[in-house]
Amino acid sequence: MLRVSLHQLSLVILVMLAPFLSGCWDANELGDLGIVFGIAIDKADNGDYLVTTQVINASEIGEQETSERAPAATFTESGASVSEALRRLATRTPKQFYLFHLRFIVISEDMAKEEGLASFIDLLSRHDEMRTDFSMAVARNTRAKDILTLFSRLEKIPANSLFSTLELSETVWAPTVATFLDELIIDMELIGKEPVLTGVEIIGNAQEGKSPENVTKIEPDALANFLTIGAFKEDKLCYWMTEDQSKGFNYIVGNIETTLGVIPVDESLISIEILDADSELEVTVDKGEITIDITITGDGNIVEVKGDIDLSDPKEIEKINEVGRDRIKELVVDSLKEAQKHQTDVFGFGELVRKEDPQLWKQLKDKWGDEFAELNTSVNVEMSIEYTGNRYKPIN
Repeated sequence: MLRVSLHQLSLVILVMLAPFLSGCWDANELGDLGIVFGIAIDKADNGDYLVTTQVINASEIGEQETSERAPAATFTESGASVSEALRRLATRTPKQFYLFHLRFIVISEDMAKEEGLASFIDLLSRHDEMRTDFSMAVARNTRAKDILTLFSRLEKIPANSLFSTLELSETVWAPTVATFLDELIIDMELIGKEPVLTGVEIIGNAQEGKSPENVTKIEPDALANFLTIGAFKEDKLCYWMTEDQSKGFNYIVGNIETTLGVIPVDESLISIEILDADSELEVTVDKGEITIDITITGDGNIVEVKGDIDLSDPKEIEKINEVGRDRIKELVVDSLKEAQKHQTDVFGFGELVRKEDPQLWKQLKDKWGDEFAELNTSVNVEMSIEYTGNRYKPIN
């Protein structure tokens, strides 16, 4: 009787499995890939899509000694669709584009107004190598390609600089919003909410900003500057909010981590840092009449005082509180009125109505723009000063 030991049996199984362990059939060698960090989409003169990709030069961003080559390269091609333009770029680079590490997409204002977001979002949502945690913005008064090809002083990769700058501005300033792909798709598919994207412009000489010398100067020839929020309607850019309206928008949707406001109190100017801001939205339906109650809460720290005011006096602190609350309410109401004027529900009030009263929503969803324009709203701000800094009296 033939006896087979456990060791011999394991060896036989390994030999049988060996052909299937040789690797993935669709794997790509790292050296054959062009890691794409940024994409810009413009409209070509003939109506096609003009697509620019920014591919990193890995040898120039590591710790090893670098050459005089740029840390990233851009390639531009046109096509009847975004995917066709990307494929055509294969005639200009030996690297196969890899989109998994994409950090930033910028589209031109013309594209956003005339073509809309759906024209290229479909490709991004279908791509199996695409993550959703990259930011998007709209180029204002310039080509999207020009935004992507600016040399950055503090980041080697321009697309990475754009990604980080937008996130920081959203976190500490607040008239901007860093919109990820998955968030954008959700907003586009909801009937009761419209999408938003932040605008980005070029300050200075755009042509000079494309030169490597731009990063060697204390004051660069050109830099990218994020502006305010653009509101979309049915996937096309509808209007640009002002800075105040953009802040008001972020207060309403609860997207304020920290920001700063300057308010006049008597003869003084007080700079207040807002912390832990939050928003509570409630829907009230009474005999078919809809009211949205908006409550903004948070704390404030006094960070700078210009003038003669005694911060040790509780009456003065309460006066600051009242002026600060009124100012935030003013921002919120301004943002609401502008959105209602354009019948563009960027706040998601329609979604709140759908959840609160599904039957009523069925009656309203096809004419929600008109209903939103006449919607009743109430705004209540509950904020107070928690900290005045290390001194009560200002230095004059």
